[in-house]
Amino acid sequence: MAEPVRDRETVTPEGKRLESVPDGVRFKDTVTHVDNRGAVFELFDMRWDWHPDPVVFSYIFTVRPAW
Repeated sequence: MAEPVRDRETVTPEGKRLESVPDGVRFKDTVTHVDNRGAVFELFDMRWDWHPDPVVFSYIFTVRPAW
């Protein structure tokens, strides 16, 4: 069996990036909306005038079970 290989660090213990991001990658602060049903936040909204591709909206969400 092969020996395990340790992953290379990408951030410091304080969260600072050790490498630069690829050209063209941009970040935007977003708000996560949380309530008793789960959480949702936007990944992309064309109104941000952020990218020329024809994506309209993109979201990430979690859903909690209804007990």
